[in-house]
Amino acid sequence: MAKKNTPPVENELSGRLQVVRGKMTQDEFAKALGVGRTTLIRYESGERVPDANFLQVLSLKFNVDPSWLLLGVGKAPEREQVTPEKQALLDAYDGMSEENKRAILQIGESLSQPKPSKFAS
Repeated sequence: MAKKNTPPVENELSGRLQVVRGKMTQDEFAKALGVGRTTLIRYESGERVPDANFLQVLSLKFNVDPSWLLLGVGKAPEREQVTPEKQALLDAYDGMSEENKRAILQIGESLSQPKPSKFAS
């Protein structure tokens, strides 16, 4: 059987949800997952158990191992904190047509290229 590797806050599903949320507000996290803040509060307090759809969305959007999320088995997620701005960009991108996604990627790549120096020799 796999070894449990969880600090005390992660002993319950409700605590693991808080770990995944990190520094995001409950409003931001709930919006990213498509639930209301009150629903999220009930999940995080252990008052309600999330349904399978919520857990699947959470696992996919935040790259969380379902075994860790449900059972606390394995390694906790190591992920970059998603800021509200990044999440807004991701949400907008998800709603775009394939053509618009390609255009946005081209624009993003263009904007991220280093600008040549005026004084380069």
